[in-house]
Amino acid sequence: MYLKSEATKMFKWWKSNHYSISARQAVIFASAAILIVSMYALTLRYTLHDAIRTQMHQELTFREKLVLPTIMDYADEGRWDALNYELERISAIEGHRVQYWVKPTMQTFSEAPELPNNVVWENLPIGYSKVSVSEDICSLYLLNTELTLSSGNTKLELLVAIDSTPYMGTFDSFNQKMFFLTLFGACLVALLGYVISRAGMKPVNALSIQSGKIEPGVNGQRLDTKVLPLELQPLGASFNGVLERQEVAWQQLESFNANVAHELKTPLTNLIGQTQLAISKRRSREDLEELLYSNLEELDRLTRIVNDMLFLSRSQSGQTPLLKEPVDLTVEANKIIEYLEPNFTADALRVNCTGSGKAQVDRGLFHRALGNLLENAIQYAEPDSTILIHIEVNAGQASISVTNTGETIDDTVKASLFDRFFRADPSRNGSSARHGLGLSIVKAIATLHGGNAFVSSTKQQNTFGFSINC
Repeated sequence: MYLKSEATKMFKWWKSNHYSISARQAVIFASAAILIVSMYALTLRYTLHDAIRTQMHQELTFREKLVLPTIMDYADEGRWDALNYELERISAIEGHRVQYWVKPTMQTFSEAPELPNNVVWENLPIGYSKVSVSEDICSLYLLNTELTLSSGNTKLELLVAIDSTPYMGTFDSFNQKMFFLTLFGACLVALLGYVISRAGMKPVNALSIQSGKIEPGVNGQRLDTKVLPLELQPLGASFNGVLERQEVAWQQLESFNANVAHELKTPLTNLIGQTQLAISKRRSREDLEELLYSNLEELDRLTRIVNDMLFLSRSQSGQTPLLKEPVDLTVEANKIIEYLEPNFTADALRVNCTGSGKAQVDRGLFHRALGNLLENAIQYAEPDSTILIHIEVNAGQASISVTNTGETIDDTVKASLFDRFFRADPSRNGSSARHGLGLSIVKAIATLHGGNAFVSSTKQQNTFGFSINC
C-alpha cells in the first residue's frame, strides 16, 4: 500500500503542469540512465556469472586430470588409505579450497573425509553440478567422474569439489560497484540534464521577455522571430499571428463602435432637434401630430438598429434557435417578391425567379436573408431593369443568389461588403433609410445554416447570395 501511495503521488506530480520543464527533463534523463545502465549491468552480471561457472568447470576438469594418475597408481595397488592421505595432502596445499573424494563401487574406505552438508553421493549426477552447503558458505561446484582401473575389475567414482567463495566475492563486489555506479551515474545525468535543459530553455525565457515588453493598445508590435531557434520560430510566428488578429479585431471593434455611434447619433439628433423646435413656440394640433409621426419613424429606425445588432450578437454566440423545416425555396422566394412588390414598381423594376429546390431551413430567417438581398438589389439597381433570383440545389447544399444591373463593384471592397455598417459609398447615400447591417445579417443567417455568403461583379452585373446546407 505504501508503494502504491508513493507511485500515485509521483504520477500526480508528473501530471501537474506548474512544475519546471527542466526538472521534468532531469527526471526523464535520470530514468533513461537508470534503465540503460541497469540493462547494461544485468547483461554484464549474467556474462560474469556465466564466465565464473565456465571457469569453475575448467578448474574442476584440471584438478581431475591432475590427480587422476595418482588415483590410478594407488588404487591399482589397493592402497586406499595412502590414496586418502595423498588427496588430503594435495587439498591442504591449496588451503582445502579444493577437496577430493574417491569411492570404490564395492566399498568405501572409512578414513575418507566426510562429504559436506547437503551432498549425498547417491544423488549426484555424473558430470558437473552445484550445491549450497550453508547460508554462510558459497556454493560448491562439483565434478563427479566414473573411473575404471587398469585391471578392469574395479570401478571408482571421483568427486572433485571447489569452493566458489573467492569467485563469488568478486561477483558480489562487482554487483555492489555496479549498483553505486548506476546510482551515481543517474544522479550525474540528472544534474547534467537539468543544467543542459536550463541552458536550452534560455530562448524560451528570451521569448517571454519579448512578450512582456508588448504594451497594450500599441499597434504594429511583433516578436522578433529571427533571433529564435528553429524549434521556437513557429511558436513566435503563431504568437505574431495572434497579435495581428487581435489588432484587426480591435480595429474592427473601434470601427464598429464608431459606426454604432454614428447610426444612433443621426436619429437621436433628429429627435432632439425636432422636439426642441416644437417646444420653441406654440404649435397647432396638426403640427404636433406630424412631429410625433416623424419622431415615431426615428424611434422605429433606432429599434431596427438595436434589434439587428442583438440578432448579430446572438447569432455569433450561437444563441439564436433554429426552427428548421422542409420548405420549397421557390415558393418562399415568390412570397418575398409579392411582399416587396411595391418597392419594385417605384423604379419600374422587374423580378424573375429561376431554378428550384427544397431544403431544411428556418422559414423566418430565410425570408429575412432573401428580403435583405432584394432590398439591397432594389437600392442599387438601374431603373427599368430586371432583378434575377436564382435557386440551385446541388450536393446537399442550396444556393440562393440575387443579381441586379448596376455599377460594377470594385474588387477592393468585395471582401468588406458583408461587414457590419460597411457601405461602398463613402458619402453614406441613403443612410436615412438603411443602416448597413442587411448584408451582415445575410451572412449570419447563412452561417447558422452551415453555409456562407458570396458576392461577384462583372460587366455591371452584381450578384449577392448565400448558401445553406440542405
